Amino acid sequence: MCIMMTIHEPASTRLINIPVIVDDKKYKLMLYTNDLNVSGTGAKGALMVVPFPNVSGCDNFGLVDVSSDKMKAFRKEVYEVCERLKPVRPDDGMFYLSDKGFNRSMKMVHEVGNYKISVANSLQELKDSINWTQFDKPDDFEEKFSTFTDKNLYPESNYCYVIAQAQVSVKNDGFGFVYPDSGCEYFPTAHECTSVGGDGNVDYDVKMYNFSRKRGNMVMFGKYFLICYNLEHSNVEHNGIIKLLDNNMVMSKDGAERTFDAYLGDHYINFFEVHERCPNGNLMIEYKKSEFKIQPVSYREKDYVFNPDAITSKSRSRNRTSYFEDVN
Repeated sequence: MCIMMTIHEPASTRLINIPVIVDDKKYKLMLYTNDLNVSGTGAKGALMVVPFPNVSGCDNFGLVDVSSDKMKAFRKEVYEVCERLKPVRPDDGMFYLSDKGFNRSMKMVHEVGNYKISVANSLQELKDSINWTQFDKPDDFEEKFSTFTDKNLYPESNYCYVIAQAQVSVKNDGFGFVYPDSGCEYFPTAHECTSVGGDGNVDYDVKMYNFSRKRGNMVMFGKYFLICYNLEHSNVEHNGIIKLLDNNMVMSKDGAERTFDAYLGDHYINFFEVHERCPNGNLMIEYKKSEFKIQPVSYREKDYVFNPDAITSKSRSRNRTSYFEDVN
């Protein structure tokens, strides 16, 4: 989900991956939200770092406010239509498989919704070019910084890093990040520690939504196959989801206001989730034909309404290669 730099523990993470177009080039928009309780911890804010692939060496990224009325409506609609894909009496959705001072070189700090955000273009910039006077830099920064050098978690040649600090306690809130398409569907689900309890596993509490022209019936996740529910593109259009997406963003490099385009009329929404202990890692989807044919239940029209105040789930998210059926 993210690498937490302070003692706060996020819960009820939701990641929405959306292909977008900026200047006629392919980009990805990741909407990242969760619950964070800032009060009673002694820190001014909850500080996290979220890495994203940056293989092209881009130095300017889009920051999206997810707290606008339009974006809240978009996210609420996505949550509700995807939950209705699940059985009336769902199981856990998993099949177990046995086997220093500010200067001009410093990155800009942006106020995006309830978050203070800077973006480093590389690992070196994360260390040297962030204006840490604006963030609660932890005393054990060097120890947590070493997480980003772990090639098992971050195998790409280069990443960019979103430094985001929640100023207040938030519920179902976060930010959106627009970055160049790296050629894969990437969900930032790794944790700052390799293991809790010495067994190599960490706790996950995450729901993921992938807008794609392909659909699948499962996603491989460590030792599990996650059931993957698919909302037909006709239903995506029918529910008016596309019209709710707010396409405004602020550029990380200079604060310029821009927009992105999203052509989602022929896209499915693939919905999968994990609320278990699994090995630490990031989820990167590769679309492949699958011999497994797990069919979701029929779409239910009205018996799920998203209520963020009713969420009581616990912790965070993960992993790597996945298997999808290409239906095109």
